[in-house]
Amino acid sequence: MKSPVHVQLYGSKHKRKLLLESAKSAIYTIQNLRNLEGIRTEKKTKITRLKKLLLQIKDAIGILDLKDVPGFRPGMKQEEETKEKQKETYRERDSLAADLEEIERKLNSL
Repeated sequence: MKSPVHVQLYGSKHKRKLLLESAKSAIYTIQNLRNLEGIRTEKKTKITRLKKLLLQIKDAIGILDLKDVPGFRPGMKQEEETKEKQKETYRERDSLAADLEEIERKLNSL
């Protein structure tokens, strides 16, 4: 989200200040939404991981041969994909924070 916020109003500091404050509010709302989405996805991944671990425990109790297999970890590919998604959401959050700092700097300069 690299689209900068540009509004050029001549002779109207009050309107410009209102626009910047509304942009600031919108960015706060977007950040909160992304944080909630991140928490929701983390919750889903942890619940699926817990289910898999419970199934593994259930199977291990019944079979007890899993410890003989070296490097046995089901679900490794899915864990790597979720880590990549988490990294991507952190990058988006950083860009929003930079936009927010720029808007706050402009507000302070008025």
